[in-house]
Amino acid sequence: ADRSFASCPDLDIILVPGGQGTRREMRNPAMMEFVARQAGRCAWVTSVCTGSLVLVAAGPAKGRRVTTHWAAFGELAAVDGVGELVRD
Repeated sequence: ADRSFASCPDLDIILVPGGQGTRREMRNPAMMEFVARQAGRCAWVTSVCTGSLVLVAAGPAKGRRVTTHWAAFGELAAVDGVGELVRD
């Protein structure tokens, strides 16, 4: 990485990738604060697969329509603040 969370300029786009690391990052206060702060300034905030877990946990996707890989529906449904879980 070329920047830390503290030195990162305002972003235009946030794309949170999926994978097993998303579960760890949901418990990372520095990551959650960074995503929440930056998302308010972005033109686009999106995720791939289980990256949606991070977006709900950090706040930008709270109460929104979200989806993920079918095998992670239960995990996403359990995240505090999840809105409509799109299964199809």
